[in-house]
Amino acid sequence: MKNKKKTKEQLLSEFHELYLRNAELQSNLTTYKFIEGTPKENAEIFHLLSEQSLIGIAILQDHQFKYLNHATSNIIGYSVDEMMNWQPKEYINIIHPNDRSLIIKRRTGKKNDVHNYICRVTSKQGEIKTTEIYSKSIVFKGKPANLVTVLDITEKQRTEKNLRETIEFINKILESSMDGIAICDTKGNITSVNKALIGICKFKKDELIGNHISMLKPKNTYKKTTFIKETKKLFEKGFASYESIYEAKDGSYINIECNASMIKNDEGDYIAGISIIRDITKRKLVEKALLKREQELKTKTHNLEESNITLKVLLEKRAEDKTDLEDKVLANIKELVFPFLEKLKQTCLSDKQTAYMEMIESSLKNIISPFLERLSTQYYNFTPNEIKVANLIREGLTTKEIASLLNSSTCAIDFHRHNIRQKLGLKHQKKNLQSYLTTLS
Repeated sequence: MKNKKKTKEQLLSEFHELYLRNAELQSNLTTYKFIEGTPKENAEIFHLLSEQSLIGIAILQDHQFKYLNHATSNIIGYSVDEMMNWQPKEYINIIHPNDRSLIIKRRTGKKNDVHNYICRVTSKQGEIKTTEIYSKSIVFKGKPANLVTVLDITEKQRTEKNLRETIEFINKILESSMDGIAICDTKGNITSVNKALIGICKFKKDELIGNHISMLKPKNTYKKTTFIKETKKLFEKGFASYESIYEAKDGSYINIECNASMIKNDEGDYIAGISIIRDITKRKLVEKALLKREQELKTKTHNLEESNITLKVLLEKRAEDKTDLEDKVLANIKELVFPFLEKLKQTCLSDKQTAYMEMIESSLKNIISPFLERLSTQYYNFTPNEIKVANLIREGLTTKEIASLLNSSTCAIDFHRHNIRQKLGLKHQKKNLQSYLTTLS
């Protein structure tokens, strides 16, 4: 207690202890005399001490109060005169029914017997109070009696109950936490742990309690250095947060995330430390897998970009080759075919042969023009016969002429014309089919 203020309860406890020692000394005297002083002076001193006491003091003899101080009156609520005038055993009425047997059993005994017990009393105002009783068997005026001291501990018990409930509530919170929690003293020795921490580090509770928090040692030298650095930071700033790898009791390694902080009292002094430890092993594995997957995606993306560049080059080369081929076909037809067609046209040909010749010439021209290509790409659903008929319509031939050239009937040609108009979207329009086909050239 040196250099610290004493609480009211501590003062009462010390006074109570001194009072009991004084009562014991008095009971050993043959007469109520002090070593010095007259009986009157001794009585005055006793009365002064008793009335100034914060502890209730009473003498009970023959089931009646023979003496009461004001502290007893303040605790029970009845005046001293009221209680002094109670009939024998009437005081039992203020004792809680469940505690009366305890009082009756211990109210008398051998000389100098001291009893200590807790009992509840009902005050005059109806309030139930909890009291701590010290009862000592003495001889008062030549007859057996009980010297009783009463201490009101109602508020103390209420405070203790609230404290127990608070501690139980906090313990429930700690035990329900999915994170490991360790509470240490200012020297780093573990004073409390929860089940989650035991599950993480694989140590038993009694193996952790009392040992230093450093027993949960990091995996390697670098992590140990980080641990020491963060511990220093914890004491300097009052908090620390870091990730590390701990070695469990079974030798397995655990990735952990630790958030530690120091707890201060009202004076601002450190009194404890708390560490919240989370097992992030699974999270680290997921992060590692995601990192690997990200790297694979980057590699695939790079390869795909290179493939796209290669494909683009190939497509450009294909387009160039196609253009070269078209140019060669066009040049070959103009240089190697058309000259011979002109010579054939100068020979003696029948009308039908002339018509076939013109049809061949027209078809060759179409081959080197975009007309047929447009019919086969933009309108890909044209049949081969519809392409032939469309080409002849564009050349200005009538249905009868087309039927003769294709060795078909005029009905069949009309059927093809109808399908061509429908596929070109001209079914309900008054557009000339030949003119429209010419625009596609």
